[in-house]
Amino acid sequence: MKADAQNARASEATVRGKLASAEADLKRAKEELPLTKDEAGRASKAAEQAQAEAQSARESRAKAENKFADAEAARTAAEEREKACQNAAKSQSGFGSRWRSWFGHKPSNP
Repeated sequence: MKADAQNARASEATVRGKLASAEADLKRAKEELPLTKDEAGRASKAAEQAQAEAQSARESRAKAENKFADAEAARTAAEEREKACQNAAKSQSGFGSRWRSWFGHKPSNP
């Protein structure tokens, strides 16, 4: 009986130690909870900021691609106009050449 009582007291002391440890852990967790909530709030704000920046970057990229496409179209149109002008200049005969063809006048050789 004496041994049982000693075992019971030892068991009770172990349980009390575990209870005290659990209460200390609970107290620490309660103290850390506001900090954890603050950290979660900051992380959420940072994620929202990153998302906004990513959207802005996508929009900037789209604008740049549109500007590039516009510049490419303008370059192509300018090249086509230049070719058309060159072709027109080649195919256009002047009044002097028409005059010579009508009257058979050939330039004199000195």
